[in-house]
Amino acid sequence: MRTLGLLVAALGLGVGAFATEPDVTVSLSARSPDGAPHESAVFRLIPDPPGPAPSETTNSTVELPAGSRWKICLELAGHWSPCERIEVEAETRLTFSTHPTGTISGRWKDMAEPGAPEKLYLRFSSPTSRDLKSFTVPCGQTAERWSCEVPNLGRELDLELRPKGFVPIYRFGLNIKAGEDADWGTLDLRHGASLVARVETADGRPLGDRARARLVPFAPRLPSAHRVEPAAESPVSAAGFVQLGAVEPGAYTLEVDHPDYARAVEYPLELPYPAEIRLQLPVVLHKPLTLEIAISPPMDWMGKPWKVLLVPGSDLSHSQGNGAAYDGPADSQGRVSVPKQTPGSFLFTISDSAGNPLHGESHRLVKGPEDARIDVDLELLVVRGVLLHGDEPVAGSLWFGRQHGLVGGEMAADGSGEFVGVLPRDGWWDVEVDVPELEVEKLLQRVEVVARSDGDGEVEVVLPDTELHCRTVDREGRPIAGAEVHASSLNDAIAHGVSDEEGEVTLRAFDAGPAVVGASMRRRGKTWSSRSLTLPVVEGTPAGPVELVLEERVSVSGRVVSDRGPVPHAMVDVATSEPLFAVTHDSVRTSRDGHFEAEISAEARMLQITVGPPGHALKTFRVLPSDPLELVVPSEGGTLRIARGGRDPDTERSPEFLRLQQDDTWLPMNRLWNWAQGHGVVAARDADAAEFPRLAPGIYRACFSRPEELDRAATASGQNEGGSVMRCAEGYLTAGGVLELAVELSPKAPTGR
Repeated sequence: MRTLGLLVAALGLGVGAFATEPDVTVSLSARSPDGAPHESAVFRLIPDPPGPAPSETTNSTVELPAGSRWKICLELAGHWSPCERIEVEAETRLTFSTHPTGTISGRWKDMAEPGAPEKLYLRFSSPTSRDLKSFTVPCGQTAERWSCEVPNLGRELDLELRPKGFVPIYRFGLNIKAGEDADWGTLDLRHGASLVARVETADGRPLGDRARARLVPFAPRLPSAHRVEPAAESPVSAAGFVQLGAVEPGAYTLEVDHPDYARAVEYPLELPYPAEIRLQLPVVLHKPLTLEIAISPPMDWMGKPWKVLLVPGSDLSHSQGNGAAYDGPADSQGRVSVPKQTPGSFLFTISDSAGNPLHGESHRLVKGPEDARIDVDLELLVVRGVLLHGDEPVAGSLWFGRQHGLVGGEMAADGSGEFVGVLPRDGWWDVEVDVPELEVEKLLQRVEVVARSDGDGEVEVVLPDTELHCRTVDREGRPIAGAEVHASSLNDAIAHGVSDEEGEVTLRAFDAGPAVVGASMRRRGKTWSSRSLTLPVVEGTPAGPVELVLEERVSVSGRVVSDRGPVPHAMVDVATSEPLFAVTHDSVRTSRDGHFEAEISAEARMLQITVGPPGHALKTFRVLPSDPLELVVPSEGGTLRIARGGRDPDTERSPEFLRLQQDDTWLPMNRLWNWAQGHGVVAARDADAAEFPRLAPGIYRACFSRPEELDRAATASGQNEGGSVMRCAEGYLTAGGVLELAVELSPKAPTGR
């Protein structure tokens, strides 16, 4: 028997480590399944929790300090037994029951590149036994082969080969024969992140071999977003197992499809590198839904069937891309049935037989059977109006709600400027106008349709009698054809035209007042833009000519990182904030290592960069173009909820627009709304409540204002000569927290007729 002092010295515990504790005898032995003892067994003693170096002994008894804890493992060639954990309290007898082992072995493909793994482990478990835990054993490898000892437990085993720094390799339902070597052949070493999930059905039916899974880079819906191809795809085994890898690190959406079930989606999943993530809960497949749509009245205003468009939303990963779930007529009862639909959001429109979309929802949320019935009551308004250029009537086409808007109607003005059509409501509309004789294609914002006492609507659409002459040239004064000329006014009205062979273009029917003019074009893979110029525009008096000198844009590059490392697939929106009206804007995505490169105007003195990082928090930055652009985004964000009160939607025709500051910087609202929708938050932009998830911690200021009250200068200061024009509330949003801001609108806010 070893003495306590000898054992303590062997373990390197140091003199006096357990000097106040008495000795306790622990007896150790190992026996085969038939009860025969193993005389050559080696016992490895590991302090628990780990501290001093482990020690080995072949003795059958050892003396350990009372109150100490140990993990004791058996090491015996050709045999295996699980390790045991003990807390030394009284004399203990510990017997290891062993199992004979077999061997699995193989080769790595192209071991010279990227080289053999630093360490190799094997994890095994039984798919048929709940009482057998998962165990891990070390494996050996040489320059030619690797090998692992696996116990014969008398049952099938699932094996997971884990080469450190590489994607694990799985085999299922294997019988390991004692004393034999099972050759796995040549295996690939794959670098990258990976995901393991278990899939099951909600009704308990077997999956079969028809389920398929894919990992798609998680990309909340943002402007310029496009279809993102899957990073990895794999069939799901009949037992429900699926492994997806190797992929670049980052945030992903997991999608699982089965022909008999609705698509299941899990997001966002943060995959670090180089590691494998296991979903703790199974991915559950549910039976698909049948959407029932009922429209009243059952036929359109011309007595013909309504046209219905239903498109599954792709706001999470942009990967669905399956086209319309339904695109066709309703029946004579105004009904449509659309089977086999996945719960989620849908683009949903109802158009008349002329193609006018008179009802539209960009995100109709259908979570379950309780949402699968959609009833729509359409109350239509006959609208009569006149199209004027200054005081003169003109012929042209008008699109209320914009030409490709979600809701609206197309109307045609004749030579006397008169037009008639149908709209779903009165109130304020954005109207696109095309007047060929003036070569004018223009967007008019906030044109009011007024409901008369007889039930019809009336509207007057007026194009300003203005002209703005421009000429686009290079630095040597030579004309440039094909450049797009932009002009914007204080109320955000925009006009544009393309320069001819002489570099000339005339913008007509542009809003009077100060105009900011610039030009840009893309040619041979390069972008060119002019400096922005400000000049007055007066009705009845042609303005210009103004010469716009185009120069090649300059590049700006940087990197998006978090405390987890580089952030791939982040949307980076780069805009010039000084000078305010510089003609430059670029949206790009970060690469695998978080880098991005964008183009900016040479005149840019200050940039505003808004980063939408998948799996992290949205943050905006104000930086100098000369600064090192190392943009650090928080991993954890908070949720901002905004509510407004004090308005009467039945009497207030003039809409209230939300503006939002993050740490004194105005956020681009389109980007913010799309960010929220990409995270599953569905709300109308003119609703009385809004929610924005995963925003960076900081001070937030939410303001509501009306366009007629607010110009760009007021946006910057929050005031104009008439006093405060914005109703605001502010507070601090913490990481992981929720900030609720309530904005009470002014009772003196102007109302429409």
